[in-house]
Amino acid sequence: MPSQATAIEADIRPRRGRHLIEVARPHHLQRDHEAVLGTLKLAEQTAPETIRYNGYARRMTLEAELPATRTQAATRRQNRAPDLTANQRTLLYP
Repeated sequence: MPSQATAIEADIRPRRGRHLIEVARPHHLQRDHEAVLGTLKLAEQTAPETIRYNGYARRMTLEAELPATRTQAATRRQNRAPDLTANQRTLLYP
C-alpha cells in the first residue's frame, strides 16, 4: 500500500505540470524561446501526461522551434528571387 506522502505527490504532479505550462506562457509572449523550451521540458519531466495533451504547450513548443525554420526559408527565397528594378516591382506589385 503506498504511503500517504506518495499518494499526495501523485495528485500534485499534474497540477505542478499545468503550473509550469502557465509559467512558460509569459516567456512565450516575450519571445524568449529558450526559457519556453526549458520550462516546458521541466513540465514534461514533472508530468509527461499533462504536457502531452495540453494545447498551449504544443503551440508554444511549435512556435519556439519555428522561428529558425521561417528565417531559413525566407533567406532561401530571397537568394532565389531575381533582382527587380523599381519599374518591374511597380508592374508586379501595384
